Amino acid sequence: MTVSALVLTLDPEPVSRTRVLERLRGDARLCLGDRVLDRLPVVAMTTSCAAGDALFGELGAIEGILKVDVVAVDFSEDV
Repeated sequence: MTVSALVLTLDPEPVSRTRVLERLRGDARLCLGDRVLDRLPVVAMTTSCAAGDALFGELGAIEGILKVDVVAVDFSEDV
């Protein structure tokens, strides 16, 4: 299992931000933290490093997510 700590920068427009949050809440791989302004901390849990990389790309492609910052990745069990 790969665990990633991410910070997402969301579109400041309220309707767009609400749409993104609803979509993210529906993704079982994600645990959302408390949003601060336009920043949202997220813990992502995936089955492998490759799946984590794919999720990173998926998040970056979502309309309303302006930026995905990687804080930390633990893939110690993915050896």
